Amino acid sequence: MLEKMTLQDAVRKVLTEAQEELHYKEIASIIAAENLVERLGATPDKSVAATISLMRSAGEEIERPKRAYYKIATPPVVTDADEDAEVEDNASVRIAAYGLYWERDKVEWDVSGNKIELLGRPYGAPGSVVNFADQQGIYLLHQMQSVTYVGRTTAGNNGLFSRLKDHSKNTRRVGRWDRFSWFGIRPVHEDGELLNAPSALTTDLFVTILEAVLIETHLPPFNDKSGDMMGQLYDQVLDPDIAKNKANELLRDALGHNR
Repeated sequence: MLEKMTLQDAVRKVLTEAQEELHYKEIASIIAAENLVERLGATPDKSVAATISLMRSAGEEIERPKRAYYKIATPPVVTDADEDAEVEDNASVRIAAYGLYWERDKVEWDVSGNKIELLGRPYGAPGSVVNFADQQGIYLLHQMQSVTYVGRTTAGNNGLFSRLKDHSKNTRRVGRWDRFSWFGIRPVHEDGELLNAPSALTTDLFVTILEAVLIETHLPPFNDKSGDMMGQLYDQVLDPDIAKNKANELLRDALGHNR
């Protein structure tokens, strides 16, 4: 049996063989039809759009001739005007990384120091586990599918973990959320470490972030462009201490039943 590709390799293969621009939904359909990856998830088109944004932000030579369409780049004749346009184009990816409906009970909140962890792994593609404890941006608290609170995170003690931990101890809100979504502006380096956030929040940056978050969280039926503004989607990873405790509980239960 042939080994499955990563989602990035599959996107690269489809675009290389097409030799023409393709909508990201077409790319997702081809990947699914040719069974190139192990899994595409519940929303294959969004997985592909997020992966393409990540590849482009990492320097992959993929052009966007028009919104939502992509092709393998051809070597350009570089001028100052071209460089300015490329900077403007790359700046459209404002949400560097994000997670949707992460579970509150999968995080160990009663910790301090170097153990502070909010762990995720790239969705739809293998990759290193990333600690998003110090991520900056916007977060939402959910009770089931309803949004119960919207907040923002900044640097230092006001990072994502710190703000969520405060809500875990706030008696007025502690029982009013069981999941959370977050939208971060700090990119993830290839080694899994968070890079610095943009040095300034321009009006364009603010408006683009707001639009991207609203589209992603509300899924309006006539909007299909959130993938152009979103970076990599991350799956939640269970805190190792919680996983260890659950394993120990299962072992104790098994031993108890065998007595």
